[in-house]
Amino acid sequence: MQITCSKCRHKQQFQYEVQEYKGYVCPNCHAYFKGTNPESWVFVKNFTLPENPLWPVLNEKVSIHNRDYFIITKIQRDNEGTYSNEYVGLANSEEDIYLSEGPEYACELELIEPKRIDRESADSLRLDTQTYEFEESSTAKVTYAEGFVFEDLDKRSKSTTYIKSYDDSKFVSKELIDDEMEYYFGTYWNKTAFARLFSKYDAFQNNQRKVQEKFLLIVLPLFLLPAILFYFLNQEHFVKQTIKFNETFTSSEIQNSFISTPFELKGTKAKLLKYDGFTVPNIGNITLQISLVNELTNQVTVLRPFIHATNPKNQANALTIDFCRIKPGKYHLVYETSGNQTLTSPLKLEEQVTLVYGGASYMPLIMTYIIGIILLVILLIDSGKVSTIEKLTVDGTVSGMTVAKHKGLVVYLLALSLLLYGLQYYIEHMQPCSHTVDLDAQVDHTQTGTTRTYRRSVLFYGNHK
Repeated sequence: MQITCSKCRHKQQFQYEVQEYKGYVCPNCHAYFKGTNPESWVFVKNFTLPENPLWPVLNEKVSIHNRDYFIITKIQRDNEGTYSNEYVGLANSEEDIYLSEGPEYACELELIEPKRIDRESADSLRLDTQTYEFEESSTAKVTYAEGFVFEDLDKRSKSTTYIKSYDDSKFVSKELIDDEMEYYFGTYWNKTAFARLFSKYDAFQNNQRKVQEKFLLIVLPLFLLPAILFYFLNQEHFVKQTIKFNETFTSSEIQNSFISTPFELKGTKAKLLKYDGFTVPNIGNITLQISLVNELTNQVTVLRPFIHATNPKNQANALTIDFCRIKPGKYHLVYETSGNQTLTSPLKLEEQVTLVYGGASYMPLIMTYIIGIILLVILLIDSGKVSTIEKLTVDGTVSGMTVAKHKGLVVYLLALSLLLYGLQYYIEHMQPCSHTVDLDAQVDHTQTGTTRTYRRSVLFYGNHK
């Protein structure tokens, strides 16, 4: 049997004569015609190709239960947000078979006579003395079709599913189509075994593998670009300069300021300066304020004052300071002491200092790769869709250039490098910057109290001014 589309003149061959149909949808131009005679069919509308796959090809032979069937119908429905596909196969004995699948199921269906249904209620029904429990009910509309159709595709249908008690691989589907009630006995299949009934599935799997291999070959090298750029932009930050010194200051007055040994911070970029050490006065609860002074520009970075906490063993406190975005140059520290105490002996202040200049922030790289991974997952999922595979495959061949151009893949990957550069620039030049001070009470070598231990080791001595 051959059908010629009256709109696009496409000729579709069918193995057997098809009877009692109500319409036809051309697989070439997707035109939907109503009628029972090709000579008098009435054009209704054109369907749009679906995103979700329908595996069979019209007139394809499929073998089920040692019998050959030829596909005469393909229908896709929208079941309240979830798609379902239905296929009709015709055997040479005019015996037909119904197949259906969705995102999470595949099954074979057999039309049964209503008189075999007994004791039907909202919760259950009986088929041949076996009980089937209510599972779900939904309303669907046809969104795509090909071949002969046996219903009005403009009307909605309603289906109710009943699962067999103690055997959930069997079910009964009650369907209201064109105001007529029909019952089907169904058996669930393994989805992969079901898809392998159709030759298009194996071809799709092969082409999908080719597309995703090309995809990865393009993505992986370009995905390394942000990391390479990050290393290039942060070469100087990766080099850390460490300066260590100890100072001991003395004064007969509690109100005083002391200047540290000068030191030079090397490089060409402003970086983080981390101060880590111990501050040890011989008098408890004095107020100390530390400033960082650039000896060339006289720019002063003043920190908030803090009070030394007293502990039973000594006056040692651990001090951690983050000086944000400090430019290279020669510097010294200024320690200003104050308090209301009356001195009975000279004030003595010891400062054990370790300065670390440099260190990269990995936030731009982490943010870039988080966005990049989300983007790649979206593109990878898209690259596995049937519609995408069909666009990217020509005669079983996949071009790397075609894959690279698909949805701007290369452009997106190159944009990740620009994103990283922008984030890096923001951190180095625009991000709000503040200096922080953290003080922690310490103990002596007996380590009673906190686990951080103060160790007295004098390297250099400074004089108060």
